[in-house]
Amino acid sequence: MRKLDKDINLIRRFNRRYVPAMQILDRTYLGTGLSAKEVTVLLEISENEGCSASDLTSWLKIDKGYLSRVLSRYERDGTIERTPSKSDGRVLSITLTKKGERMAALLAKQGSRIVREAFRDASEADISSIAKSFTSILELLEKNNCKKDG
Repeated sequence: MRKLDKDINLIRRFNRRYVPAMQILDRTYLGTGLSAKEVTVLLEISENEGCSASDLTSWLKIDKGYLSRVLSRYERDGTIERTPSKSDGRVLSITLTKKGERMAALLAKQGSRIVREAFRDASEADISSIAKSFTSILELLEKNNCKKDG
């Protein structure tokens, strides 16, 4: 087997271990009653206040119809607000309400707890090394248009 194939297999193996460790495959993510995709949508809105549905479908590679249903549900339950964009009134900017901010903060706290638990035996130096590796991974993914910040 070529080195590139071995490396690709290692990345795939990592994904198979990481996803369950982060509890992403659970029926509802972090006991919220929401799927991992729904939580991801909420956290992306939290980190990118004023983003549009088009931004979210591009960043998250999810179906527009599915996203529309998620956003409509979040709007109905008072988690988000959609208002015309200041730069283009045809586009709706999505922001979190106070309820949505509290929910995103709780999800971030729970997510941090899961990461800490998954790496509980790692030293601070190990965590720093892992974080540097993730920085490299994110930079490469963003370079390849998996997600652009801002």
